[in-house]
This record gives sequence, C-alpha cells and structure tokens, in this order.
Amino acid sequence: MARAASTTDTKYTGRSERDSGLGHDARTGEMKEEIRHTGETLKHEARRTAQALKEEARETVRQMANRQKESAAGELGSLAHALRRAADDLEGQSHLPVDRYVRSAADSLERLSESLRQRDVNTMIGRLERYAREQPAVVVGGALAVGFLLARVLWNASSMSTSHERPEVYH
Repeated sequence: MARAASTTDTKYTGRSERDSGLGHDARTGEMKEEIRHTGETLKHEARRTAQALKEEARETVRQMANRQKESAAGELGSLAHALRRAADDLEGQSHLPVDRYVRSAADSLERLSESLRQRDVNTMIGRLERYAREQPAVVVGGALAVGFLLARVLWNASSMSTSHERPEVYH
C-alpha cells in the first residue's frame, strides 16, 4: 500500500517521498544556519554596543573626576590663602610661634593643591581601581562610613531646620 502511494506521489509531483524529504532537510539545515548566523551577529552587536556604552561611561566619569579634582584643588588653594591671612594676623600677637604653624599648614595645603592640579585623572582613577581590587573591604567600609556620616549631616540639618520652624517651649 505504501508502495502505491509512493508511485502516486511521483506521478503528481515528479518526486518520490525520499526526494522531498531531502529537500526539507536541506531547507531546515539552511534555516538553522541562518538562525545561528543571526544569533552570532546579534551577540557581536550586543558586545560592541556594551563596549561603546562602557567607554562612554568611563569618559563621563573621567570628565566628572577631572572637574571634581580641579574644584578640590581650588578649594585647597583658597583654604591655604585664608590660612596665610590668618598667619599674618597672628604674627607678633603671641609669644608662641602659632603664626609659623599656621603658615606651615598653609604651605602644605598649597603644595597639596598644586600636586592635585598636576596629577592626571586617569592615573588617579587607575590607582583607585587597583586599590579597590586589592582592598575591597576597606573600600566598602569607607563607603559605608561616608554614607553614615552624610546621613547624619543631612539628618542634623533637617532637624535644625524643623526646630527653627517650631520653637520648643519649656514649662
């Protein structure tokens, strides 16, 4: 019976069941290959996009770090200038050499400010990354401590602003 069907199929299509099966297998193989190729292409594009986003994020961090570095250096320079003025005011007012200590602190801050201005931000970030890899517990602990201190400062600032709004009355 199967033989008759095979002969009938050959009459109408000009192909036997075996021939049509090979065509189907070839098309399936081509589709699998196309799907695999599309998957590889998508994976490659995803990696390239991720790399581009990573580089863009790094550049943004570098720019921000450079601005913060310049700002910190400027603040240190301003503090050094203020300390020098204070040392000038203190000069000769006491038998202790307080003015020399204040001037020495101002000189140290000025050197730190100049050193910070001259440092390459990429080198600083590299050192920070290396330190974070070598001492992750210290970095996480430091971040937690900074977060805790920042929360305390903000909490105290909000407490002070609300205490001015509602003065306490003592009986």
